[in-house]
Amino acid sequence: MPLPQGQKKLSPPENEVYYNSNGSAPVKVDRLSYWLKGYNIKMYKYLVKGFKYGFDVGFRGSVHHNTVDNLLSAKTKPDIVRRKIQNEISANRFVGPFDSKPFTEMQLSPLCLAENKLPGTYRMIHHLSFPEGSSINDNIPHDKCSVQYASIQDAIELIKIVGRKRFCAKTHISSI
Repeated sequence: MPLPQGQKKLSPPENEVYYNSNGSAPVKVDRLSYWLKGYNIKMYKYLVKGFKYGFDVGFRGSVHHNTVDNLLSAKTKPDIVRRKIQNEISANRFVGPFDSKPFTEMQLSPLCLAENKLPGTYRMIHHLSFPEGSSINDNIPHDKCSVQYASIQDAIELIKIVGRKRFCAKTHISSI
């Protein structure tokens, strides 16, 4: 579709890369840093650093050394779990397996599978709310982990502000 008269197509210069993401995350940090230029500097640094090195999830508890068993959904479909783990390792989002514990302090959480809308396809869930009362999630303050999604009313208000001759887009970042 042609751009409105007087507007130029924007794309970051290939040689102007400020951050280099060595992992295979779906977010391309060098492009993100380009598109966030002029954004609130504190939020800019937080987002770029987080996507490059990982975000602090806010865990402030003590680690409980434990042994866990995966949930029934994962135990009854071990081939699917194995394949999903291998996909994550291949994409550099997981590391391992290890012959011995890679950390002296480490808390384990079970895996489970949840069926997607498309029957016969599954997503793997790392159950960070286990064990109840001393889980990873129990040790993250609520203000560090609450999420508020934009609503259709938010989109309407934004359209009212920017005007009718603008473009809106919605995106979803998913793993491979």
